[in-house]
Amino acid sequence: MRVAVWRSGCITSRAVADTTLPVPDRRSSETKRDRRKNSRSGRRKSDPHTNWRRIAWVFAVYAAYLSIRSLPSTVKSFFKRTTTPAN
Repeated sequence: MRVAVWRSGCITSRAVADTTLPVPDRRSSETKRDRRKNSRSGRRKSDPHTNWRRIAWVFAVYAAYLSIRSLPSTVKSFFKRTTTPAN
């Protein structure tokens, strides 16, 4: 049985042909735009957009409605106050 012995001199002395092929840039091609130029982080156009200013106005109008609704009873109770007798 023969045992293989590694010798680096056998490989380096031969002329090794350059077998590397140029790798095409996968991020850009003729048909597609380069994705590196257009970042995808952040809001997309198709994302739903919440208008927080409109929500704040709706909340303010509802708070005003509740306070106006209870205003007549507040005015009545203000004028019908009874004073407590002094000791």
